[in-house]
Order: sequence, then C-alpha cells, then structure tokens
Amino acid sequence: MKCVICGKDFIKNRKNQKTCCAECGRRLNIDRILASYHRKKGQSVRRVCSICGKPIDYEAEPYGRRARVHDECVMHDLICTVKAGKKLTAVQYNRMNRRNVSVKDLIEIIGEKENEKRMQNMRQGF
Repeated sequence: MKCVICGKDFIKNRKNQKTCCAECGRRLNIDRILASYHRKKGQSVRRVCSICGKPIDYEAEPYGRRARVHDECVMHDLICTVKAGKKLTAVQYNRMNRRNVSVKDLIEIIGEKENEKRMQNMRQGF
C-alpha cells in the first residue's frame, strides 16, 4: 500500500491505515482539519431567537456570536413574567443576573410603563 502523504510503500497494520508513519498521520490529520475549517469559513451561522423566533444580528447584540436571544426579548419576557406575578424560571433568573437587573428594577420598569400608558390615555382624552 502507498502512503497518501509521502507516497512510500508500506505494509498495513490496520485495515483502515492510510499513512506509513506517525508523522504522516499527523500531517493527514492537520490537512483534514484545515480543509474542514476552510469549508466552514464561507458559511455564515444563523441563529434564531428562542423567544421570538426571528434571526439574530450578532453585531446588535451585547453577547455577539454567543447570543441565543434578543436582548429586548429577554427584558420583555422578564417583565411579562413579573407583571403576571409568576415565579422566574432558572433560565430567566440567570438571564436577569447576566444583565445586572434585579426584580426591583423590573418592578420599577413596569411602573414607568404603566405611567406612560396612563399619560397617553389622558392626552388622547383631551
């Protein structure tokens, strides 16, 4: 059998052996990894928000390529949960902590939004 890297003749020790020595085996492995890298380099990874289902724009998100949800979707989800009086799940609690937001902050945000709605209703009444 001929080595796929250097072309030397060798006797196989295993039925799937393609190289004559460990050095050629390492070279084959490096070539395979580089080929995979170059093949994947041109592909763009598209992630979808797990809350709203829309695609994620990495440049617009604070966590970049690791983003799994939109930042505004997380805040909306947290506000809706607190507003409904439900308990936060572990995932929601972790997302809240990553954004340095407390439940007290969420309650204040809810209060501000309620006041804005009341003000808009009052303006429309005049």
